[in-house]
Amino acid sequence: MRSRSQQLQSEEVAQAERLTKSPLLQWLVSKLAPVLRQPIRQSWLKRQRKLRQGVSQIKLTV
Repeated sequence: MRSRSQQLQSEEVAQAERLTKSPLLQWLVSKLAPVLRQPIRQSWLKRQRKLRQGVSQIKLTV
């Protein structure tokens, strides 16, 4: 069973793969990026916070 952080990482990888495999999507994103820069940035930061700030508990054993 995958943890929430692993799920978020997998979703991010899948999104990157879709972008690299679709020339049409690349073109569209390049044209819309100047207009959507701030909302895209905010969305990315929100996802990073979920990924980086403890969505799942980790127990370390020393």
